[in-house]
Amino acid sequence: MARYDTYTQFDDRKLEEQELGFKGFNDRLRPDQIGSGLLQKSENGRLDLNGQWQSRKGVQNRLSPFAVSGTALRLPTSDEITAGTVMLLSHTITAATHISGTVTLTTNEAHNLSEGDTIEVNDIVSDNIDVNGSHTLASGTTGSTLVYSLAGDSGLTVTEGANLGITTTTGPQFSPLDFTTGTPPKFLPCAGGVILNDSAVSEVTCGCKFSDPNETTDEEYILLASNAKVVAFNTSTLESFDMPLKTGETIPEDSSILQVFNKVIIFRGGQISLENNKFFSPIAISLATRGDIGGTGDAVTVVRITTFANHGLNTGDSVDISGLSGTEDPNGQHVVTKISDKVFTYSITTSEAAETYTLSDAKVSPTFLLVANGAYSQPKQLTADTVSITDGLATATFASLAAMNGIQTGDTLVIESTGSPSTFTVGTEVIVATRDDINFQITFFVQLADTGGNVTGVIFQQHISSGLGFTHSPAPNFGAYHNKRLVVPYNFEVTGTSGSATITDRNIKDEVLISDLLDSDTFDQIFAQFRFNAGSADFVVGFQSFANDQLIIFNRNSIHTVFNTVNLTSATVKQVTDEVGCLARRSISQIGAEVLFLSDNGVYGISFVDEYNLRGTALPLSEPINKTIQRINKAHADKAVSAYFDNRYYLAVPLDDSTENNAVIIYNFLNKQWESIDTYGDTNTTFDILDLIVAGKGTNRAVYAINKQGGIHQLDVNENGQDAIISTLGQDTATAVEVDAVARTRQFTIGSIDRKKWNDFEIHAESGEFPTDFSIVGNTENIDEDNIDLKTLHQLNGGSQLEANGDVAIRGRIGNKRAYGLDIEITRITGRPKLRAVKVSGVETFRSTHRAE
Repeated sequence: MARYDTYTQFDDRKLEEQELGFKGFNDRLRPDQIGSGLLQKSENGRLDLNGQWQSRKGVQNRLSPFAVSGTALRLPTSDEITAGTVMLLSHTITAATHISGTVTLTTNEAHNLSEGDTIEVNDIVSDNIDVNGSHTLASGTTGSTLVYSLAGDSGLTVTEGANLGITTTTGPQFSPLDFTTGTPPKFLPCAGGVILNDSAVSEVTCGCKFSDPNETTDEEYILLASNAKVVAFNTSTLESFDMPLKTGETIPEDSSILQVFNKVIIFRGGQISLENNKFFSPIAISLATRGDIGGTGDAVTVVRITTFANHGLNTGDSVDISGLSGTEDPNGQHVVTKISDKVFTYSITTSEAAETYTLSDAKVSPTFLLVANGAYSQPKQLTADTVSITDGLATATFASLAAMNGIQTGDTLVIESTGSPSTFTVGTEVIVATRDDINFQITFFVQLADTGGNVTGVIFQQHISSGLGFTHSPAPNFGAYHNKRLVVPYNFEVTGTSGSATITDRNIKDEVLISDLLDSDTFDQIFAQFRFNAGSADFVVGFQSFANDQLIIFNRNSIHTVFNTVNLTSATVKQVTDEVGCLARRSISQIGAEVLFLSDNGVYGISFVDEYNLRGTALPLSEPINKTIQRINKAHADKAVSAYFDNRYYLAVPLDDSTENNAVIIYNFLNKQWESIDTYGDTNTTFDILDLIVAGKGTNRAVYAINKQGGIHQLDVNENGQDAIISTLGQDTATAVEVDAVARTRQFTIGSIDRKKWNDFEIHAESGEFPTDFSIVGNTENIDEDNIDLKTLHQLNGGSQLEANGDVAIRGRIGNKRAYGLDIEITRITGRPKLRAVKVSGVETFRSTHRAE
């Protein structure tokens, strides 16, 4: 703006203040106290090393695999529990008679009601006695027939819409409602009686990153678990496939999923965990037959499956078969018998003749089965029928599969008897190299000469406990990998027999169990059991594996470390601090030498200071944005999740009154400042964040957000500045929502507490790959005035948006607003505007040394 070359004593000298770049935002200090280079507000923006603020790229939905049909039914709230409430069933009355005091109704399908039940009849027209209303069913009620007593005779006509319901004299009742994503379980109306439908997807419960160990490529997947199934999503090809659950099993809320030890485990908190420990991608079927076809010798009840690739199954494994059609349906979940590497069989009930099935995308998928449970079968001495050695490879043959007592590849066995002739050395440890369920054999390597024949009487001892005996996984709700072991909270005791285990709450919340090496099913109850802050008001929240064999235990009110987990008998525990604890397990992220987490006082960090000794930081990392931290809904802060990617720490939290994570707070490690508060959706579109996962390769490597509504969304991908999101379970087309990006500068005071007369401003801006526009407003303090309209870029740029990849310097008048301080706020309208520099100018309006009147 024009200025005088010289000034006299009567002139008001024009003063200027400017911001030539930005590196973060600060909302703890007063706007006039914020230092140069900081914004007082940054919403949905990014700040790079070049010092410019730019509205973020849009979110793109990558997968929405779940569909919902029908109307859900849920338990009513307390004010809905009233006696006599009628629940309509999905039954239509097709015929009705009233003869000699007996009313007989016929329904369109079986009703699953019985004598003594009370029904509510509607919309039947009678020429004599009204048969509608509430009636108690009598003898003769069966199948699709309903019978009740009512004196007299009538001619009945069934009108369109005639139906029935059931009613009781005391609540609670079920109320028909539109589908919601509230707390499971969900009920769906179905043919026949109203039953719990476990196969209906009601919400997404958890997710994790996953890679297929059988694939030769370095593809990464995201596993998305709903209450009814798991879907694997390939981040490169954008393809997906289902991973079914064992029939009758579901995944409740507050579950978690983890890939560890070449298997995927779903922790269900108080329920037996599920695991998929075979292959992960479905395997195509090349041939499927039933009965003796091709001289197989199979009975007519036996289905023989041939796969293109090695199926990797063992006798007793359960799989899901799909894509076969024939006279008898062979699809579904079945327990298999291994015939060869590419052939297995299973039995079905049939009376049909032998046949070859038609294949249509036929495949075999491994199911998520229950992990080993019940009372632990303690290690046994195993006697081999014969052992032979050829070229250093020993083959031990047993009498039966049961005689092998569950030996697995990788197990360690100890020689207890040398055998005859004497060949082995007592006490020698051997590792199982292979297991053969068909021939009941195992192999292991030894440095011994060939036997030239069989050795008999060799006795092996399975690995034994160092403490009071082994136990299976204690039904935890989460776990973590540390130094070839699985770490879980020890809240429950699992007893009984496998398949019908009893789970007992120990009422202890501050203990953990650490598994045996590379064995997620075996836990030592003494030397692998650790308790922290016993007797205090504290409980375990989460774990983090750290360098130099340190396992960090985050309690609610303290932090501890466990050292030397290689040898659990000599492991030690050390307290890091009891001044701060962790609010949310999934807020824990390791970034280099630091571990960040959400505490009561904000985001804290712990780091090593010498020889990897951990120390807590005295001041929270989130101190500059304490105003935002105070907005976190503490009642639901335990749902917070985090991720680290592209030198940024992403923390999703529930702000204000939200009960789910509705915002992401981002810290930029390059700028060493908090960068933005990101939000998604609008007043008509709900978007909550269940988890944040870093996955993918190349350009597809990114942060992916999972929401309960069934979508996987890639963050920071759409250059047009629009979010494409899934906000309703079953939605198959993403909703486009404009990114609401705002940048608000610090308050300019021109270095004086005097009142100024603010004249004009100048903004240097750029556009991204799309034409750009934004609005400009000013805000003053003392005299306070908000949202002073300073026009839009479009208006100040000759009536045109800023073209793609363009830059502009725009100037405008403020209107001589009188105030102590002024800030400038820009709000995105379209495109992805970049804010490079801001300058304001004004004059002091009162310079007298006397008090202003």
